[in-house]
Amino acid sequence: MRPVRFVSIVAAMAIGVAGCGGSGSTAAPGSSGAGSGTTGHLSAAPAIGGEACSVKISGGVTKSWQSPQTSASMLVTYWLNESDKKLSGSAGGESFILNCEGADGSAHFQTADGTTAAKFPKAPGTYVVPILRGAPGQVDLILHTNDSSIWVVAEPGTLTITTFDGSKFAGAFSVKMTNSSSGTDVSATLSGTFNLRCMASACG
Repeated sequence: MRPVRFVSIVAAMAIGVAGCGGSGSTAAPGSSGAGSGTTGHLSAAPAIGGEACSVKISGGVTKSWQSPQTSASMLVTYWLNESDKKLSGSAGGESFILNCEGADGSAHFQTADGTTAAKFPKAPGTYVVPILRGAPGQVDLILHTNDSSIWVVAEPGTLTITTFDGSKFAGAFSVKMTNSSSGTDVSATLSGTFNLRCMASACG
């Protein structure tokens, strides 16, 4: 799932935070053996506000976690100034990444390569979470449950943005997942909500 692009955008998170005087710091992404081998998993960063991302897994596996917003929680290119967009490698398109990370796992969402403002406008909307690598305008997902399970999307799901303006990014997601790491197929539903504030270089 596009590790080079992910690394460049994570770097832009730190740039955006510095630009608005945020107190958090973004750690470099690590890796583990799931999906394509690159996870986008971020090490812990200090909490910076009361906003949060909540995750629930139900079905064959039951887990849940809530993560307060940190400098590693999200990045929206609409909230970057032009200089930071160039540094992030996102000039010419619009995108977001969303990391919901807790003690029981992490869910990483990211718009697919080639996504433009026409396909991801600065407005509420519903986006497809595809089974395989997404087309422009769709949202890819990597899920980890902090064990040896390798989770993949079983059926196309949705990520719905209910509020999106110059200061707030909020919504919900629901995706059916499966893994066969133990030799037996295990199915579960990933669901959750996010309510995060702008902390980048061009809020407002």
